[in-house]
Amino acid sequence: MAGAEEADNTNAIITRIEHKSRKIETLLKQYKPVEALKTALEGTYAIIVGDERCKAAQWLVVHRAIMWCTQITPVILEGV
Repeated sequence: MAGAEEADNTNAIITRIEHKSRKIETLLKQYKPVEALKTALEGTYAIIVGDERCKAAQWLVVHRAIMWCTQITPVILEGV
């Protein structure tokens, strides 16, 4: 029974990460990278103890936000 509960918990975490990913994409399209990165980092404590799929999914979300910030920074600095 513990295995079923663990699988349900993992699926719930993956679902939250997918929702977070969609929210981040929306923020990035609105040129709000700081908000996107904050959103990506929210709730990471719950994933640290999760299984490897959860950790990998969370890393992809955070990585996407960070990479977008590094891509847009030179464009912002050119205008300064």
